[in-house]
Amino acid sequence: MLSLPAGLRIPAAPAGRRGRAAPNQSESRRRAGRGAERPAVGQAGRRGGTERRDSMVGAAGSGRRALPSERWQRGPPGVVWRIAFPPPLAMSVVPPNRSQTGWPRGVNQFGNKYIQQTKPLTLERTINLYPLTNYTFGTKEPLYEKDSSVAARFQRMREEFDKIGMRRTVEGVLIVHEHRLPHVLLLQLGTTFFKLPGGELNPGEDEVEGLKRLMTEILGRQDGVQQDWVIDDCIGNWWRPNFEPPQYPYIPAHITKPKEHKKLFLVQLQEKALFAVPKNYKLVAAPLFELYDNAPGYGPIISSLPQLLSRFNFIYN
Repeated sequence: MLSLPAGLRIPAAPAGRRGRAAPNQSESRRRAGRGAERPAVGQAGRRGGTERRDSMVGAAGSGRRALPSERWQRGPPGVVWRIAFPPPLAMSVVPPNRSQTGWPRGVNQFGNKYIQQTKPLTLERTINLYPLTNYTFGTKEPLYEKDSSVAARFQRMREEFDKIGMRRTVEGVLIVHEHRLPHVLLLQLGTTFFKLPGGELNPGEDEVEGLKRLMTEILGRQDGVQQDWVIDDCIGNWWRPNFEPPQYPYIPAHITKPKEHKKLFLVQLQEKALFAVPKNYKLVAAPLFELYDNAPGYGPIISSLPQLLSRFNFIYN
């Protein structure tokens, strides 16, 4: 009895076709004359050719011509084994100048139907600075604060918070240059207190229009000439979490209702201008190197201006 490899079985030969030879008769007769005790398929099975079920199919006298990828082997009388070899793999070589993955170059997958065409963002902003000597400074009537003390200011903030909610404050950053070094214009009250020009917004008032109104009240001319304030960009946001002096450039995680939101705007000055300063204030030009990392002298907001302004490209005219 013939011992076949595991997983293979000999199908029964159809009636009336037992004596029919396979298409490759010469090779089968030559192998049968050698006196082999088992079909050649057993040897192929030891080489791994019979372990795949889908690569070997039994047939008995099918009568069709063998494909290029097939070999016919004669087994027991009336049984022929067909061994199918997989075709060689076709390997594609990607040219070195083409990408191997993704959509073809120069072809939009969606045909510009769903993609909005936008202009490239400007990574570097340019700001024109003019010499301090180009500007004229006059005086006008004193401008007093609404609150007489810090405690009174926080008490009024608490009362207004219950009525209108969070206070909104805007301040303007005006920059000039002296010997090609940027200077920030600050209002000095007394000997140690410095602030940026600006103030509180009215309920529902627009930020830009409100800043223009406040700048006119503080530094505007009194001869009837309208001052043209050009608000260029928002450069900072600060929040007051409680009715206390500390402010932060972020909202702390445990705060759901900040008490004040302060925005800093860069104001582009004209080449020449006239500023009217209230008598109880002094307008000073502080260089950036004096403000940098000097929170004890100017507070955390003003001392952070050098970092906020470092993203601009200044043109010294």
